[in-house]
Amino acid sequence: MKSSEYWEKRIANSTWKTYNNLEEKNRTLLEMYQEASLSISDELYRVAEKVKTSTPTLSDMHKYNRLIGLQKNIENIIRDLGDNVESFGKTNMIEGFKETYSNIMINMGLTQFDFVPKKVMEEMLRKPWLGSNFSERLWKNNQVLVSNLNDILTNGIIQGKTITEMAIQLNNRMNEGFNVSHRLVRTETMHYLNESTKKAYKDSGCQKVQLWAATDERTCHVCGMKHGNIYELRSCPTLPLHSNCRCTILPVIDEKSAKKDYDNAKEDINNEFNKRNNLDNGFNNKNRKLNISKASLKHSNEGDFTNPRNPKKVKPGEIKLKSGGHGEDNIKLLDKRQIEYNILKKYSNGVRCGNVPKHSDKKKRNDINQSWFPKEWKAKDIEKAGIYVVNLKDKSKYIIEKFEFNGITTAIYKYANYNDVTVVVCYNCNERKIKTIFPDNIQRLVEVKKND
Repeated sequence: MKSSEYWEKRIANSTWKTYNNLEEKNRTLLEMYQEASLSISDELYRVAEKVKTSTPTLSDMHKYNRLIGLQKNIENIIRDLGDNVESFGKTNMIEGFKETYSNIMINMGLTQFDFVPKKVMEEMLRKPWLGSNFSERLWKNNQVLVSNLNDILTNGIIQGKTITEMAIQLNNRMNEGFNVSHRLVRTETMHYLNESTKKAYKDSGCQKVQLWAATDERTCHVCGMKHGNIYELRSCPTLPLHSNCRCTILPVIDEKSAKKDYDNAKEDINNEFNKRNNLDNGFNNKNRKLNISKASLKHSNEGDFTNPRNPKKVKPGEIKLKSGGHGEDNIKLLDKRQIEYNILKKYSNGVRCGNVPKHSDKKKRNDINQSWFPKEWKAKDIEKAGIYVVNLKDKSKYIIEKFEFNGITTAIYKYANYNDVTVVVCYNCNERKIKTIFPDNIQRLVEVKKND
């Protein structure tokens, strides 16, 4: 049974490696833009020499059609730049297509396969996605760039700026143009790698796929929502999901295993989100959701009692409260079994504290070491309180107490407010579950008044 982790190592990681290798080559893009920017500056300074002033006027620039000539030269520089970027990008994308396709076919167990013809790859590169293709987006961006450069020239001349000031502005705009172009190439490259992936899955007979986000993108509100999702190959979302996105797709060979990986993926996302936002439930269990078992709820609400030697002939005082018992149902059982208890404090939120003189635990026999929830709280209220407190991740809203034995934490007590009551849950570290729920006997996290 091959899990998503297996496919991530063999396919996703390989796709990301190909992408990163192509990204290394994108340094050439920067050189292209720097060279084009230098050419534009040279054109500008050449005109300045002809007009023999560092602050040319519109009249100077219109004379002999200098402004039109300069704008035409800039347009030609950007056109050449666009040709170079387009050729560079397409060459790298086709290289990435071949590498990704071959890797997937081999990992799918197909060592004998035909390579995709270059003509087919070029057709796929021309295929529009989200309304247009790489070439169309590139030239649209370049048109905007040319327009902006012309505006800088015209406005600079009107405002009386020096040639140097305009050259700096033009260079800054070219840097912005590089960033836009770089982002486009990165995004289009990832799209093309994923199209290669889809074709390989189709050619190998794979019918279902699983969307898989890069580790550092799993808390992205777009990628995180889809990470681990399973789709029919024909209905898989178009990737990438956004600019600079590196999501890819894995094959689903064993659907049962993939669904299990889906659950784990969602849990991993939640954990990563909590980690980045400094959220933690305090139990060192990777923030896995905890529930309250029926046994723990009964222990908390009714309590555990000792068993009589002869259930048919129970002697007075023979049955004792052994542990737990913090709900109104415990009070009723104490009354029914004629077990003495004392309520010494009652808080304004309804929490009661006292003792049970014949309690099995000596500590509970005196002072206010036994506590009960408000009288109106039913078992379901105690359960809701426990679930809320145990899964609370905002560190500013709870207090943790750890109990250790031989340097090892064996139990964790967590205090937090629920419906104006400071509730405590006890987490058993060995069993990794909640053992009991009870109200704090001093109600340390709420403003309450005591009624004697």
